Amino acid sequence: MQEPYYSQLPDNEREITDAIEQAWGSHIVIEIRSKTESMGCTIDRDSPTIFIPCENYNNPASFFHELQHLKRFIVDLVPQLVDADAFQSTSNDALHLDNKFEHFYIIPKEIEAYPDRRLYWISKLNGQEIPDPLDYILARYILNAHQ
Repeated sequence: MQEPYYSQLPDNEREITDAIEQAWGSHIVIEIRSKTESMGCTIDRDSPTIFIPCENYNNPASFFHELQHLKRFIVDLVPQLVDADAFQSTSNDALHLDNKFEHFYIIPKEIEAYPDRRLYWISKLNGQEIPDPLDYILARYILNAHQ
């Protein structure tokens, strides 16, 4: 991961970054996507990539969250849902559903590492105009599991 992002990470997140990069064989790329306010990540043939909303973005909890996604796919080898009819991992429906399921694991780990994120996630998951049923279940899970 390029500087200054790597040096801004807490030690535990540097360890996760190192494990991901060692398992993949290349550095995590940080890419600025100014059209969004949130972070995201993807993996292609060349490298894993974390998207940030602006240059020098520094939110350790959000980096932790995206690193958990990358770690699960690259280090832990957790399979990713794909659209069987499309035979590709780029189906938006399959990736959206996969991300929802991933959050049942990742968000509690994020809250464990950053307890102040509990209220952020409950607000984000419950604050949608058209609530997603999986987000509602996840919000209830967070409320009950991390009181």
